[in-house]
Amino acid sequence: MAIKLSSLRANTRRENDGDWVDIPDLPGVRLKVRGAGYGPYQMQKSIVEGRWARRYGQDPVPVDVLLAENGRLYAEHILLDWDGFDEPYTQEASRHFLTDPGFRQLHEHIRYAMQRVAATEAEFVEDAAKNSSASSAGGSKGAT
Repeated sequence: MAIKLSSLRANTRRENDGDWVDIPDLPGVRLKVRGAGYGPYQMQKSIVEGRWARRYGQDPVPVDVLLAENGRLYAEHILLDWDGFDEPYTQEASRHFLTDPGFRQLHEHIRYAMQRVAATEAEFVEDAAKNSSASSAGGSKGAT
């Protein structure tokens, strides 16, 4: 059996627009998030990591700094809404909770949801050898 290559293509619209993800260990809670591949998030994350490299060098970034900055990035770029909490979602509320190091478990749930939004599902095809031409000499199965 072979894997259908096109089935591994990311759903970039879903990653950029966001989607709802149920959180398994919090019954009734779901988060609407973008994927980690969202361009503005990647750009800001890169800037923050560069700042950390200049400030801390080879030393680890202090956990409270790491959590607060990641929380700010999640609030600004990744988390779009939530459902199932006693607090209504606003970006201000998400920033408040996500920049508080005590809410690190919420970060874990956001990362889980980000992975689910970005996940692809490999499709398998049968009789792939009958449906594809022989590999070229420079291909993965060709002569060297």
